[in-house]
Amino acid sequence: MDSSILTVMNKIGEVLGFAAAGYQRLADVDAQVRDLRSKLQFLMAWIQMAEEGNRVNRDQLVRVWVTQVREAVCNAEDIVEEYCHEMLMSRPGLETEARRRWWPFTVKEVPVRYSLSQRISDVLLQLDGIQNNIWNTMGANGDQPEEYLDNLVKDNSIVRMLTSCGGCHVPLSSYYSGYGLIWFEDIYVDEYTTAITTMLLDISRKRRAIVMITGESGIGKTTVAKELLNDRTVLRHFDICAWVCLPPESRLDRFWDQIYKQAQEQIQCDCPKREDVKQMLVRRKYLVVLDGMDNMAKMKSLLRELLPDEVNGSGILVTTQLVREEIRHSIPDVTHVVEMKCLERSNCLALFDKWVCIGTEAAVKDYSMFEDKIYKITRGLPLAVVLLGGLLYCKDHLSQWDEVFKLLESYEHMRLIKQILTVSLATMPPVVKLCFLYLAAMPQNVQLDDDILITLWCAEGFFESEDQDEATEEEIAERCYSVLVLRGLVQPGKAPFFKPTIHENVHNFAKKMAWETNFLESSSQFDIRNASTVRRLAIHNYVDRHLQTGTIFPKLQTLDIIDNDVQIIVDEFWKSEKLKHVLAKKLLLPESMGPLRKLMTLHGVISSSLWTQGNCPFTEMKNLLSVEMEGVTDTTVEMMVLALVKLDSPLHHLRLVGDCIHPMILSCDLNSLRSLELDGKLVSEKFGTNRLFLPPNLYRLVLRSTTISQELFDKICADATFELELLDNSFRGPRLSFEENGFERLRKLKIRNLEALEELVIGESSMRYLDTLEVFGCPSMKSIHGLENVYDLDHMIFFEMPAAVTQTKADHQQLFDKIKHLRAVSRASTH
Repeated sequence: MDSSILTVMNKIGEVLGFAAAGYQRLADVDAQVRDLRSKLQFLMAWIQMAEEGNRVNRDQLVRVWVTQVREAVCNAEDIVEEYCHEMLMSRPGLETEARRRWWPFTVKEVPVRYSLSQRISDVLLQLDGIQNNIWNTMGANGDQPEEYLDNLVKDNSIVRMLTSCGGCHVPLSSYYSGYGLIWFEDIYVDEYTTAITTMLLDISRKRRAIVMITGESGIGKTTVAKELLNDRTVLRHFDICAWVCLPPESRLDRFWDQIYKQAQEQIQCDCPKREDVKQMLVRRKYLVVLDGMDNMAKMKSLLRELLPDEVNGSGILVTTQLVREEIRHSIPDVTHVVEMKCLERSNCLALFDKWVCIGTEAAVKDYSMFEDKIYKITRGLPLAVVLLGGLLYCKDHLSQWDEVFKLLESYEHMRLIKQILTVSLATMPPVVKLCFLYLAAMPQNVQLDDDILITLWCAEGFFESEDQDEATEEEIAERCYSVLVLRGLVQPGKAPFFKPTIHENVHNFAKKMAWETNFLESSSQFDIRNASTVRRLAIHNYVDRHLQTGTIFPKLQTLDIIDNDVQIIVDEFWKSEKLKHVLAKKLLLPESMGPLRKLMTLHGVISSSLWTQGNCPFTEMKNLLSVEMEGVTDTTVEMMVLALVKLDSPLHHLRLVGDCIHPMILSCDLNSLRSLELDGKLVSEKFGTNRLFLPPNLYRLVLRSTTISQELFDKICADATFELELLDNSFRGPRLSFEENGFERLRKLKIRNLEALEELVIGESSMRYLDTLEVFGCPSMKSIHGLENVYDLDHMIFFEMPAAVTQTKADHQQLFDKIKHLRAVSRASTH
């Protein structure tokens, strides 16, 4: 199913949502919209069947038809985008689907709807011509179009196979803990880990150990390295353990940053600057894992310049595709090279069996008739086994398995991994396919943040046309994420080192498919040949901080430079009227920007010091849903808040980072705001004597580095809603008290890295409905009083808090017995 068509189908669902409230006299416009959706649905299904059936000789012809359809679809998407925008402008406050359903029709919409009618008529004529060409070509080849269409609808076995969601409704918690290390239980990996562990823990060894794990892509090198770093015996042996995985083009200072960040969490580091990371390693026994190091020159630079050999028994573990001979020749002091091989037949089938049975009882219990095909197709390559197992996981009949193997045989001319991925993409539920293709925007060889990924999917509107069945868009997104995990396309993480990742072969395939379908373009620069049609652009540049371009992107909607060091892009870019999402790391906003009325997401940007009330860009951003901005000042916050309140902004999420943050953000009329994060000092002199009232719909409040006193805490947080997080010295003082009869709506409280905190006091009838309490990184805390006042407490989580845990056990034994989850964790055991 072509992703570009599916994208516009979601937008048409929005149009029909608007149309449901229209007058009967405009029913012809609604009929045209439905006709457009019907034609696109048919062409989408036909293209999928033609591409995925056993019709290899028609690939070129199908490719021509797909190109023609995409041209029409781009026109349709432009029309629908413009229509939805105009409707939102005529109906302020319609950011949610529920409000659109009951909102009355207004006379302002009449010209917009009639303009839509004429433009859709032109697209329908274009699609009719394409459809006629398809029918005529099929007739000339001896096919009967009517009979083909009947088969398209009636072949239930194939339709079911192609659209089966299977694990789509499996909650994340049901598989998350069991996945990822599945093949470590009793399948072959010990022969590698035992030898490596012995070398790393050899107490007679004084020089640093350099161990290389090599083998072809997909053989399991990274998985073996992860298993080692999850071994408590290994972790107790070293003072610092760090996992480093970065894109191949990354500068050396990015490696320093990753090591420094992880080391800071494990030791009381006295090195204030990241440039001193080498000196930090000199004085300690360290283990650093360099994952995916296929560049010999960069590897030698890291070993020479960053990772010292101080004769204290440190270790370096590298995963690479470089061959043994090259490694031995280029790095003479390498301790050992472990070369991994493909699985034998028995281990291959054992891994496949465990994957197919993951998290549930196997639907197909006896698949012995397919064992030869499984080993022949996968050739014992672990990645191939995982992908094939994930592909067949949701198929609950042998007939469906048979159809999958027939599809695999029709693509036998492809390389191994591409063959399986092609069939996996073909049999993927349509909305999951959009989520998969979006992975192409992610950088290669980096760990993902699944929460951010789900947020981006929702922001793109992938799920708007889905039958939500009382589920929110976020819940549907989580289900789609679970499908990608269960299919082996995303590898979930495991705390504390590992976040979700995408294998490089899977990532390269996603990039290729996203490019071929015009879904997303990825590049290291802005100079792109088809810039006039690009709607989503991901920049992967790890060298430059300033990108220049003379290229114009008239239809660009999403710019993703979230994992880059790019700080400046040309001012002309900020005048793109269709821009919706900007995702960056530390991107400097210019003094002057276009109106950007369609902008919905603005993340990882730095505010301009040259903004005034006259040129503040927020005065035109009527559709902003999520903002994360650094470098804010009092003036910036004041201008932004006043502008957004005046626009009655639908803003849902706001994160502000600065040296000082104006407190007016805590009592403004941003009624749609649900998540607020403040990182910076809140100056007490700027608060009045009255109590503050947070936005009425605020769900989550996060304070970081605010250094507030107990008095300010009572003013700010008394109305805190479901989630409150006090992080990184957000509170100053040895005693934190929750006043009596307060915090009634609070369900989750997280306290982290409050160095001066010694005592936590919970007043009578305070936080009576609290469900989860997390406390960690508070080394001075010795006591918690008032836990008996919390009636619904189900989860207490302590990290690095032995004194507090001992006190809790002694003073609240009865309550302790009722708690479902309580952990006292030392540094070694956290891993």
